[in-house]
Amino acid sequence: MTVRRAITTLTAIALFSAALVASAALAPWDQAKVAELAKQLLDTTGALADTFYKQPVPDVGSLQSRNYEQLRDDVKRIDQEARKLSSSIAKGAGQRAAKREVVPWRT
Repeated sequence: MTVRRAITTLTAIALFSAALVASAALAPWDQAKVAELAKQLLDTTGALADTFYKQPVPDVGSLQSRNYEQLRDDVKRIDQEARKLSSSIAKGAGQRAAKREVVPWRT
């Protein structure tokens, strides 16, 4: 799986999750469905991290070095947040706890 494809898949899952949260007022909380979505997110973020770390690392002095480091940090944080959310949901955390797990992304 290429990095671009992994990012596209991750983005699609994130948008789907956002739509699910947006419609949460209309639909009751379905713990099993949320747990399955969290597992899919965890699998996808893991694939993204695996794919990213298989890419060649740019030379320290190159122009790509800083962008690589920033992207590496982003991939690491996405993976960590997905693990944290999935773990919380797997332990039976409900809707309020899941919303607290979401941390603002850096700008």
